[in-house]
Amino acid sequence: MRMTKLGRAAVAAAATLALLVMAGAYGSISSAGASSAKGPIVVGVPAALSGGEAPIGQADAKVAQEYVKQINAHGGVHGRKIELKIMDTKTSPTTGLLDVRQMITQDHAVALLGVTSTTLGEDILPLVKRYKIPTLADIGGGTFNHPPSPYFFKIPEAPISVAEITLDYMKEQGLTKIAWLGIDNGFGQEGLPDFRKVAKKNGQKLLDTLMYPPTSTSLTSYLERVKGLPGEQALLIYGIPPTAFIIQGELASAGITVPVFQGNGVALGTFPKAVGAAANGVTVVGGNVNVYRTLPPHNRQRPVIKSFLKLYGSTNRFAGDMYDCVALLVKALRAVGTKGPAIERYLQTKVVRVPGVTGVFTFSSKVHAGVLPSSLSVMRVVNGKFKLIETGAKVLAKVHR
Repeated sequence: MRMTKLGRAAVAAAATLALLVMAGAYGSISSAGASSAKGPIVVGVPAALSGGEAPIGQADAKVAQEYVKQINAHGGVHGRKIELKIMDTKTSPTTGLLDVRQMITQDHAVALLGVTSTTLGEDILPLVKRYKIPTLADIGGGTFNHPPSPYFFKIPEAPISVAEITLDYMKEQGLTKIAWLGIDNGFGQEGLPDFRKVAKKNGQKLLDTLMYPPTSTSLTSYLERVKGLPGEQALLIYGIPPTAFIIQGELASAGITVPVFQGNGVALGTFPKAVGAAANGVTVVGGNVNVYRTLPPHNRQRPVIKSFLKLYGSTNRFAGDMYDCVALLVKALRAVGTKGPAIERYLQTKVVRVPGVTGVFTFSSKVHAGVLPSSLSVMRVVNGKFKLIETGAKVLAKVHR
């Protein structure tokens, strides 16, 4: 446990909180050291319950509450209940940072779950590292895995995995000249280099790499710029809601006639419903929650996804990410206890081919975004529903045989 001289004196005087508040630093006691070994295990959930990321944060908070309620009803972790400290970040990195600081230094959370903002994730890295707080985040973008940040793990599939399955499948279909249209935020900025890397390896060419603002309300002008490029065989859209939904709805009016592919950002049950008939025919690469009933019988994700759907009631992939966050943390808590370094070692060494809702996970000291590409799938929207076209494992076997 690291503690300043002032902190030790404060503890000795039984006036820690008052002194720390006066100092304006919230404290320097490590969270795990401050927790009672017999009391509840406090876990922080900085969730965007309001603001632009509310659809993600609300889903995360709801499934975390339901799953932890279920775990506690079956004895918790070695007889100790898990207590969730849920705070609304309001989709504000500033608010979120203050929330996380409070969770760690005042509420003595032993771990954090479900950080949904790339910016917030980057902002809390110093706190996470300083206090050794394992964090399992519901973040699709960011540079957290280049190299991996201490104690910080990403649950959604990494862009390199999506790029590998998407471009390998396109290569299998004879598509080698591809226009790119990506969102200009952490999600798109991390994805583009990985897609370039895989395209080069596959002998494919990204004809253009146009990025659009995440606040756009119409993308027609961007679609016109990637239409009819010399040799263009397909259009690859790499974005997240709501803009990825908007683009899909504007394809026909923009005159796009080549096959259209979208990334994991739209692998959501709400996508076909929100976009309607305009979604039909688009090919999407992502997790299996939307097509689990048609997965091969031997697929190890099937029972996990079934349990998740029974608990949550819908195929919301963000809720699925949080389900995996909780499941992996509880596995670690049961195996090694509440100390941050022990949990990090467990995640890096013991999470090997572990099936989840999002995918099959393998973490290591060098990989903190561990969804295996083989556990993703190629899907197509047909009559308003996702249809399994090819599993990631089959794509890899065909292209690399």
